[in-house]
Amino acid sequence: MGVALLLGSAAPSWAKLYKYTDKSGNVHIVDSPMKIPPQYHDQLAPEDRPDPATGTVPDKGDSDSSLPVYKSISPPPASAGSDPAPTSEERRESLREKKRDNCQVSIERLEARRKDLEARYEKWASEERKKGKIGDEPNWISCSSGDGRACIENNRKMRREREEKLLKSSPYHAEFRTLEAKQKQLERRCRD
Repeated sequence: MGVALLLGSAAPSWAKLYKYTDKSGNVHIVDSPMKIPPQYHDQLAPEDRPDPATGTVPDKGDSDSSLPVYKSISPPPASAGSDPAPTSEERRESLREKKRDNCQVSIERLEARRKDLEARYEKWASEERKKGKIGDEPNWISCSSGDGRACIENNRKMRREREEKLLKSSPYHAEFRTLEAKQKQLERRCRD
């Protein structure tokens, strides 16, 4: 590869390169068919073979009727149907799109981890409730008279407090906090 790059950079962009493989299996790349030993001329395209009588390669002029074995290492000319090189704005948009895709994948992974953690927590909490360690408090306050709306709100508040207490006593509390921190960090990173 290094030889090909060296030859490609030393030769003009229109120069042809020729390749042959010797008996040992080594590949050689040269800039003239005259540099290829006679026993390997059969590996060349017929139009590139040196004339055995004169020992020279016939001049083909400027016709491009046949393709060379290799051309020098340079980008191919842009054809009429090919897309032009992307502009800086297109590259920026491509980078933004990749960032959005990466953010989406990260968010999906984080959500999957959270669901897994919630499932493990619920299993643990249900076992703790069965053991009687948690849940001694009533699930709701009886509302016999007065403002029904305030009573419902008090029941919700009591349930939230009990769930927070349960969560804080669980072995999963630190993992939940870590996930919340990662989620906030990810939201900031994806917003920018």
